[in-house]
Amino acid sequence: MNYYCVVNDVFSKEEVERIIDLEDLQKFARGTVGNQPNIVGDVNPNTRDCEVAWIHPDHRSEWLFQKFGQIVGEVNYDMFSFNINSFGAFQYTVYDKDQFYDWHVDEEAHWSDYTRKISATILLSNPSEYDGGEFEIIPYGMVSQPEVYKPDAGDILFFASYMPHRVRPVTRGVRKSLVSWILGPW
Repeated sequence: MNYYCVVNDVFSKEEVERIIDLEDLQKFARGTVGNQPNIVGDVNPNTRDCEVAWIHPDHRSEWLFQKFGQIVGEVNYDMFSFNINSFGAFQYTVYDKDQFYDWHVDEEAHWSDYTRKISATILLSNPSEYDGGEFEIIPYGMVSQPEVYKPDAGDILFFASYMPHRVRPVTRGVRKSLVSWILGPW
């Protein structure tokens, strides 16, 4: 069974623009690595170089959370069949020229009753707006044969959070995306 997929055309061009409009309301900071309870991750530009902000549900974004929740249920049913129960705020991520996120996994350590089971990336930039910035994932532990994706704006990449993945360096333009993690009990 494949534990990753791309769902095309989930968000229309107009909906992508509505999401991008939320960018002006956000406070961005350097992306961090590491994930422990009550500890802020470390800025490590050798592993991750990007800017991030968090979009929480409010009157401007509730539609986004509702639409995403619906598609998560469908994709989990069709592709994963994981025991899931929630997802949190969206991480709005911006990669400018020469920025990237090296190989990593999203699954969290065993310090909580819940863990990230499914990771999702909603692309907000069209592939023509940037070079590089491809999403790579290692299926089945085959490090020498990563799958490479550069989806269109409005598409969503879903994958099991334990799968190694990265965003290659952007060489021209800007790559924007929303990231979410769907949680479930261990």
